[in-house]
Amino acid sequence: EAAGTNDDIIAAEPLRERDALVKAMEVARRLIGAMNDTAPSADIVRALLVYEPTTGRFSWRSAPANQVQDGDEAGWIEPKGYRRICIGGRNYQAHRVAWLYMTGEWPRLQVDHKNLDRSDNRWNNLREASNSQNQSNRRATKRSTSQIKGVYWNKRLCMWHASIMVDGSSCAQCVRSNC
Repeated sequence: EAAGTNDDIIAAEPLRERDALVKAMEVARRLIGAMNDTAPSADIVRALLVYEPTTGRFSWRSAPANQVQDGDEAGWIEPKGYRRICIGGRNYQAHRVAWLYMTGEWPRLQVDHKNLDRSDNRWNNLREASNSQNQSNRRATKRSTSQIKGVYWNKRLCMWHASIMVDGSSCAQCVRSNC
């Protein structure tokens, strides 16, 4: 039997790539099944998901369930505003998965959204931060009388109160007003 033509070989290339991807997905799914309580590695996450650092979007390389299509956006937005992604039956915050995807390691500290938008998982918007750093990067609370972080009006004492806390140490200042 004669060998195939160049056209046959070229047509077979995408099929080989697709077959290799399907096999890689099967291996990744088996590994996830064996993970039990351990978090997935960067290799497993990269085999299952595509992360676009400029948009922060995660999509499935291969649909993990019947209701999901290849290329669909992965995860959902939870009530607190964070995107979560289910991998191997466990839910992970997308910003932590993005850190793993880009660095190859799970973050040791917290992952902070620089612009305070919890669903904005663009790589340039994420930073690893201590709890103190992360807590200082937030908006004033809704019940703030001044709308400035750390500053509030004390009605009983008739004065403004300002305070900050850095690494567990606090500093406060009060200014009396003419009430």
